Amino acid sequence: VLLGPVQLDDVTDIREEADVIIDADVGRPAARMGDVSGDGKTDLIFIRADGAGLNDAVITVIMGGDAGGIELPRSINRQWVIDVAAAPDQNRVRQLTLAGKGYLAAPENDLAALNWDDDSVDGHSHADLLISGNFMADFAVQAFVLDGNALWRGEDAAGNATFNSATDSLAVVVIDGWSLSDDLRTAVAGDFVAGTIADDAAPAWNVTAAVAGDVNGDGLDDVVFADAGYISFAGSPDLGDTVLPNIGRAYVVTGRPTPPVDKLVFLGSDSELIVQDFSLGGSVAALGDINFDGYDDFAVGRTQEGRQTASNDPTREGGLLIYFGKADWGSAHTVLRPADADITVRRDAAAAIPEGV
Repeated sequence: VLLGPVQLDDVTDIREEADVIIDADVGRPAARMGDVSGDGKTDLIFIRADGAGLNDAVITVIMGGDAGGIELPRSINRQWVIDVAAAPDQNRVRQLTLAGKGYLAAPENDLAALNWDDDSVDGHSHADLLISGNFMADFAVQAFVLDGNALWRGEDAAGNATFNSATDSLAVVVIDGWSLSDDLRTAVAGDFVAGTIADDAAPAWNVTAAVAGDVNGDGLDDVVFADAGYISFAGSPDLGDTVLPNIGRAYVVTGRPTPPVDKLVFLGSDSELIVQDFSLGGSVAALGDINFDGYDDFAVGRTQEGRQTASNDPTREGGLLIYFGKADWGSAHTVLRPADADITVRRDAAAAIPEGV
């Protein structure tokens, strides 16, 4: 961690320049940090597998600021975190254990702070936390949004606590079609391929997620999910030697000022926007407000790019698709194609790209 302002005049060893060095045994850092304690300072968030057989997931938050006078050492390891969390009346470290969910600490899953519901306690807003699974975060669950108040728990609160799904989650994001015989998945495939092949559509979940900022201008953070394996034709007996790329989907799920009573958010029906196409969903990224219209923008990447030779060729041109944020895309969940992107980034002019992928 380098504390600003930072000025580097030459190539240097980061270990010599760093103000704080955090050991890998503390956990995997969140892709996006936030103010969990509500004091206006950014806090550091990590997740690790722990417990017997590494069966549990532990979220560690190291608070920024003076934290009641507990100094940050230059070198932080897991033992320091454990010792501080166990001390009474301290405000430097909070840990939350998710029993039986050690798999969430795997590097292919996503972890990011966000302002999901703008709920304030004692006049302070506490950053919430997105945990999204590359496959599933739980049975039929794509992601959880954990309440920042459950992470912080208040001044001088206990440093260690156990996650309670009934009280500590703000949202449970349900995967788009959890059944292997999902009729909607077959219907989507029918928009791209012949019916006999569409009937063979199967999921090959490969989901990434990113907090996109505020794409609809309501003051809350929104999330973009992308599933590069929404539909796979790998097991289709009707294709013979033909290989079709996956059909991927990207979803924009907006923050909820008033979360549903049951906390369930369904990707397939509650998303503000869905984008779908062959070879879609290789990556997602927050871009900030690149066109200065007051709405944050986002990008969806492809898994592969090539030159399309005919209208029925599943090869797709354009490797990165940029969509501008807006207050409303229309219907409850608008479905777009890459042609609707505001900016398409290609690796070269179409004529200069060889045929095929």
